[in-house]
Amino acid sequence: MLLAWYLKKEWIDRTEDIEAVHVHYTCTPLDQAPDWQRPHQRWPMPASGALLKGHLRGDPDGPPAQQPEDSVRQHVLKLPLQVWDAPHEQWTAHYLLHYYYEVFQAGQCRATEVFCDEIVYRDLEYIDWEGRLSGVSTYWSVSDWGAPVWMPAEDVRFREVFGAQHERCAAQFYHFADKPRFAVEKWNLMKQLPLPWRWTARIYAPKGTVVRQRWHTGNLSPSMHWEDWDPHPPGDFVHFL
Repeated sequence: MLLAWYLKKEWIDRTEDIEAVHVHYTCTPLDQAPDWQRPHQRWPMPASGALLKGHLRGDPDGPPAQQPEDSVRQHVLKLPLQVWDAPHEQWTAHYLLHYYYEVFQAGQCRATEVFCDEIVYRDLEYIDWEGRLSGVSTYWSVSDWGAPVWMPAEDVRFREVFGAQHERCAAQFYHFADKPRFAVEKWNLMKQLPLPWRWTARIYAPKGTVVRQRWHTGNLSPSMHWEDWDPHPPGDFVHFL
């Protein structure tokens, strides 16, 4: 099951005596301040923009991420889909990302101010009016294509009818070795649901930023490719969150 999404952060060396930079980050509910004494994420940001976090899957046909100059450091943050809101006793997808930079410069170490991003989300829907699709995923990234995410889409009725833990839930697709078999069996189950099929998926981003997104579809129609893009690269849907 997919438990995270990715967000690229950058640091620009303004002077030549910066030896290293680490990014510290943690997530909290909207009304909670971070406690930096508790365990949190801390990662080095290498020079020349090397990205340390891997992606779920690459897109050989997609646009390459813009390569930064030597003065730019980057790291891809791995962020949760939800955080636990203890006062309200519930999980929430609307939360705060707190982060700061630890800078090693001229033999000294200093911490920047703490920055805060409000993380928001949007549910997207892809409608299959004819019942041709055996699976849909959304491929997306915040701002540019520097930290892409694959997010499987699902018709909410599938979970209601077959159960959230069914072995053919969309989240299981990337872990299943025989993907053509998975597609056939999923399609046979989907045919038990009335048309149209409404495939839904969620995207995340800091409030006020842009998300670039495409749909990746799989189908079993002999007249169509087994998989396809909407829109076709290099086109993107653009969402302002």
